Amino acid sequence: MEQLEHEWVTVPECCEYARRSRWTIYRYIRKGMLQASQIVPGGSVLIRRKSVEDMLQWRMNRPVLR
Repeated sequence: MEQLEHEWVTVPECCEYARRSRWTIYRYIRKGMLQASQIVPGGSVLIRRKSVEDMLQWRMNRPVLR
């Protein structure tokens, strides 16, 4: 898996890194699982790189519910 180099990433970059669909990424943003910002209304949504890495770490280490 490649590393993210910038402090903020776009939704397509996040999708590629996290291997999730764009709709899943937007759902994670709405649920507060990813920290995102939209500086210009109607502009690009930027996601903090650290929140992507934290979310992936949490999802990999959480217990399986059966």
